[in-house]
Formats: sequence, C-alpha cells, structure tokens
Amino acid sequence: MCGIVAAVSDRNIVPILVQGLERLEYRGYDSCGVAVHAGGLRRARSTERVAELMQQVTADGLTGTTGIAHTRWATHGAPAVHNAHPHFSHGTGAAEGKPGKVALVHNGIIENHDELRASLQARGYVFASQTDTEVIAHLVDSLYEGDLFEAVKAAITQLHGAYAIAVFCKDEPHRVVGARAGSPLVLGVGEGGREHFLASDAMALAGVTDQIVYLDEGDLLVCVRSASSFSPFEIKKVSCMSRAGCSGGKLSALKLCQSSSISGPSDTTKPTRLNISIISRRISESG
Repeated sequence: MCGIVAAVSDRNIVPILVQGLERLEYRGYDSCGVAVHAGGLRRARSTERVAELMQQVTADGLTGTTGIAHTRWATHGAPAVHNAHPHFSHGTGAAEGKPGKVALVHNGIIENHDELRASLQARGYVFASQTDTEVIAHLVDSLYEGDLFEAVKAAITQLHGAYAIAVFCKDEPHRVVGARAGSPLVLGVGEGGREHFLASDAMALAGVTDQIVYLDEGDLLVCVRSASSFSPFEIKKVSCMSRAGCSGGKLSALKLCQSSSISGPSDTTKPTRLNISIISRRISESG
C-alpha cells in the first residue's frame, strides 16, 4: 500500500519527509522517492529501502523547505525507478534538458488513465513511465495558468477512481496542494503553526506534530507559506465546504459550513514570518 508525506515549512524538510516514509514502511512498498523545491524541482528515487534513499539525498545534498515524498506498491508499471514517485511534468515535448514544472505523488487507482493519457499525448505530452500517476501530473500541467490550486481543482473533476494526491510546482515554491477521494489524507499542524504537513497516515507524522486533521471525502486544500522571515505568524483555516447544485461532475457552487483561525503574537509592527493558509473544498464524487 502506497504512502504519502508532504510539507511546507521555513526549514529543511527533507529529513522529515524521509523519516515519515520510514514510519510507513510497515505498509509495504517496492520503490520510494522524494522531491523538493530547491531553486527548481529536484528529486531522488530508489527501488531499494528508504534507508538507501536517505543516503542518496544526503550524498546529493538535497534540501528544501517545500516537498513531497512517497512509497509505492506497483499497480501500473513495474517496480522500477522511472515508475517511482514523485512524478514530474516537464510540459509538452521530450523532458530531456527541460526543468520540471509540476511534481506529484498519488495513492489510489485512476480508472480512466488510458483515455487521459491518449488525450495528453495528442497534445504533445511525452510519458516517461507506465503509471497512472504521471497522467495526473501532466494533466495538472496542462491546466496550469498561474494558480496551482485552480489547476488541481480542474484536474480532479476529470479523474475517475480513487486518489489521494500531493502536488507542488516550480513557479509556486511556497505552496503544496492536496486532494482526496477514496484514499485517506491527513493534515498535520506543526509546532506554533509555523509549518504544515500532509500524509496518507498520521503515523508518518509521529514525533513531528500531534495536531492532526483528518480530511473528509472530496476535500481539496492548499498549504501556503509566505516568503517573509519575521514574526508574528498566523494560520487561517476554512474547512467543511460542501458543494451545492452539482451537475456532470463539475464544480458549480460551494457552501461554507465552518471556519476557524489560529493566530500567533498580535504584534503587527513586523512582517508576517510564516503565513500558511489552508482551504478545504468538498467536491462530491457522485455528481
């Protein structure tokens, strides 16, 4: 069973991501990987144990404050490095020599991946793996117009099947977007609210945070980190948003059911040190 860990913070989160994967090893896996924003998208993947992945990222000097990680149990494609998560989309055309634009990890099975793959190939996307996950990465890229949240929101309306995803992109190094339908995903709030985490199992965040929010079926969220480096900090959370008037699997209206906020010191004379906003939106699977 696959595992997801993701984070947005103001510190290097690579050790947290990889250690989170170690806590998910009990679920079984045949490959693993991690990707971070480090002036661009960088990743390390392996078909060995997570301990070997840790050695690899240490040797490569892989660090970053925004990132995602994954353990994979093969469903589409053999257990090979090119099929391991995270998957990148480099845009249309061959990936060689081009920077990654979108990085994504996924649990679940996308039932209409063949149809989506054919459509994306017709638009010029080249696939490096046999996975349904790479289909989602390219789909998000194809819909990206400067707002990752909106691109993911549009992409998931085209997905048939089960998924929990975490995704970030080159042009928005301060954001991680997550979504779930049929596969679990949890949100973890770090100490003082200065960082947030996503994981497929709260076990991955043991020792990192004891503040866990279990996302509801159909939730879509974004964790945003500000670029400033001063206090105070503030978190705003809007949750339990349900859709009304759904038709044909498209988002037509949202109804706010609940909201809350957590704030740090009230000193407003300094710029915000870290501002992580979380927006959860319920999207009905049934239409």
